[in-house]
Amino acid sequence: MEKNKKLEQRKEELEKICAEKICAEKICAEKMCAGIEGLMSKNAELEELYKDAQYKISELHEEKRQKEKLHKDMQHRLQEVQRQSQDMQEAQKIQENKSKHLAERLAEKHEKIEALEITCKKLEEQKAESVRDLHSVVLQHKELYERCLKKKKLFKFLRKNSAASSAQAQLASPATTFEPSPRP
Repeated sequence: MEKNKKLEQRKEELEKICAEKICAEKICAEKMCAGIEGLMSKNAELEELYKDAQYKISELHEEKRQKEKLHKDMQHRLQEVQRQSQDMQEAQKIQENKSKHLAERLAEKHEKIEALEITCKKLEEQKAESVRDLHSVVLQHKELYERCLKKKKLFKFLRKNSAASSAQAQLASPATTFEPSPRP
């Protein structure tokens, strides 16, 4: 009877310990989920910034292409005007000034494109780092989940053993014990 009480107390202690550990693991898992959500949010923001940067780069490339085409067209027109009339020399100087201005603007746009490309590379690196962090968090979560399952299995095993020990103790009580008489 006293053994049953001790076993019952031990069982209650183990159940209490397991419940506390499960609660702690749930809290830890919730914190990890919050961390994962934060990383996912940051990743989404980075992706949005990346898309915006890519869109701006494509716009700048298109603008650059158009300006280059415009520049070539203007150069061609300038050559035609020079061939047709020497009276148009003043117009030629104006066109050259415009071409210089466009070349300067083109150089400025090129610098902007390079700066945006650097920003994109940085964002890609941040995204890769976020993905690595997310992968690490997922692995940690998986490991904690597996530990939790192992503890649950251990708890079930201890519960079964406790029940089996209790049954053996009842069978070994003096009322049911049979001891053969000693041989001469």
